[in-house]
Amino acid sequence: MSMKYKIVFDTNTLFIYPGNDPLVDLFSSNMLDSVGFIKKHALSDKIILSIPEVVIEEKKQQIVRQAMDNIEKIVSGFKVLSQLNDHFDLSKIQDECDLEYSKIIREKLLQKLNSDNVEIIKLSAINPEELMDRAIRGIKPFNNNKKDNGCKRDDGIKDTLIWLSLLEDAKNNYNSCEYIFCTNNTTQFNKEVIEEFKKAFNKELIIIKGIDELKEFLDEKFELKLGIKKIYDEIKENISKNAGDLILQFNEMYFKKTGYNQHLRQMISDSFDYLRIWQNQSDESAKELVAMNYRSLNFESITEGIQDHFEVIINLVLKPIYKQENEKNQAIESSWASSRFTTLSSQGFNDYILNKDKTFRISIDYDFMNKQFKISDFY
Repeated sequence: MSMKYKIVFDTNTLFIYPGNDPLVDLFSSNMLDSVGFIKKHALSDKIILSIPEVVIEEKKQQIVRQAMDNIEKIVSGFKVLSQLNDHFDLSKIQDECDLEYSKIIREKLLQKLNSDNVEIIKLSAINPEELMDRAIRGIKPFNNNKKDNGCKRDDGIKDTLIWLSLLEDAKNNYNSCEYIFCTNNTTQFNKEVIEEFKKAFNKELIIIKGIDELKEFLDEKFELKLGIKKIYDEIKENISKNAGDLILQFNEMYFKKTGYNQHLRQMISDSFDYLRIWQNQSDESAKELVAMNYRSLNFESITEGIQDHFEVIINLVLKPIYKQENEKNQAIESSWASSRFTTLSSQGFNDYILNKDKTFRISIDYDFMNKQFKISDFY
């Protein structure tokens, strides 16, 4: 019997950032990409895709939580009705939605996984003493330092449950499967877990970061001769090199969605370090958003489309900069008009408020033949 490769997905490789439809986003850019790649290149008899049950439960709760947050906003808008009518009890509606939605989401997730022949690794009975021992001793994926990337020592219970599920599954299948663990969390799933796996089964555990790296591995392992790594590297290099064009496109789309001050936008149309001046249209703050400072971008996934087009998902990190409430628009206009590229510190840094970084998930249509790209949407 030929050896198969069993690919086990961690949570962070399936769902990075919420989009318009969390149920679709759970699979669309990553799981469906993997399923489609395997089918397209006739690897179904060589590959088993699998997800630990813990991951399913976590994603279900995230989706439910997002839905309940939206319901909460609706409920808050109807509080006046409950005050006028004692029979208008919105708390019951929330409770019923929570229970019913949770059940429906789980069913739909399982149906989708079943239709794509994705195996679910059940969470077998966990020995509480073993779990406690791993936590106390800081055995990975528990943190083995007092602080590890800002996490406390007892963090890592979810990752440990995923890991114990994988180990239990390997006990029954290690003679017929090579295991690939697809995770972005290589801090917790590091060489220590690789050594534990090797000691238990006398074979290597392959840890791969992200779907793109997984496809590169499969391309090389099964000699598909697609040149995926070279193609992906070229796409990433071209987008990174033309980050200025990317930012301009992003702001054009952002302005259309949120509204903007045309005069201020025109004044800094060539600026890269301090990206656009616009009015903040969200409920987050009544302060005026005067700039978005470029921080970084990273690539989430690249999916092959048709006619040499690729869908590229990136995460663009920006730092919002707000004007102090006692400042006037004229002062800002004159300061920006005098020098488009002057740092805010030279304009009187105390006049501005720096907020936490914001990450925008951006979908890009990349034309490989013409080396051009266009933003399709952002969230």
